[in-house]
Amino acid sequence: MSLPLGTSPANEALYSSNRERSPLLRLPPELRERIWQYTLGGKVLHIGRKGQFPYGTAYAYECKAVDDEQRMLDNGGPGGVTVPRPTPPFFARHSHCETSHALNWGLHLPVCLLRTCRLIYQDASLLPFTENTFLFTDIHPHAALICFLRGLKPEQTHAIQRMIVMCSRSNSGPQEPAEPNFIAKSLTGLRDLTYTVEYNDYEAALCFSEDLRRERKRLAADVLVFEGLALKVVHVSVGLCYTRRVLAGLSHGASDLVNLSVVAREWKAGVVKQLMDEATT
Repeated sequence: MSLPLGTSPANEALYSSNRERSPLLRLPPELRERIWQYTLGGKVLHIGRKGQFPYGTAYAYECKAVDDEQRMLDNGGPGGVTVPRPTPPFFARHSHCETSHALNWGLHLPVCLLRTCRLIYQDASLLPFTENTFLFTDIHPHAALICFLRGLKPEQTHAIQRMIVMCSRSNSGPQEPAEPNFIAKSLTGLRDLTYTVEYNDYEAALCFSEDLRRERKRLAADVLVFEGLALKVVHVSVGLCYTRRVLAGLSHGASDLVNLSVVAREWKAGVVKQLMDEATT
């Protein structure tokens, strides 16, 4: 197989010869696609951001805590539903995902396969986006997401189908600006969304759990940037995480976690209903 060179007759002849002689490329398209899916898909990829919003570059590395996250969601999200309690924060649960070597997409996905010949590129160029789950986490969840989407071609952003967003609410102060129209126009292929909110500060969590609707409304606006998409699966969870600030709040007797859990369930139901109603209209 050759690299995709030019379009001269000689290069076209070499391209055709490689396609005819290669046992791999002679396989039926359905089998080739299955091979490309196994090679390029099936992973959860952390997407981070380097640099100041709205500039900087996005980087990716493979998640190694997928099973732990799924068990947490099955139990009702951070803090649980039936037995509300602080849980370790996201960065602690995923601390072993980062590796000591340079974080680079190519080190975790063999995308160099797409550079071997034109037929493979035509077959599989969008599979890294359709066959993987993208996990975004930032002080403001949309900063890393916007940075990532801006670095892709439209056909690549439209191909993304599964996404996880982890929002850490260490305080209820001003957030970096989101771009809802840009996100909605970019992610037209999104079908599966998991949105996890973690409060690492007890006072900020009280703003959500008590009758302070501004925080709930602001948080709902963050999630509802995805409304209008044809979502088929939506998971939303809100909880209080196990940090020193949380422990300090609990030690002073303000421990109404049951109220936080009840309010979070009601808020989640309303947000999910709005998301799904928008998706089906």
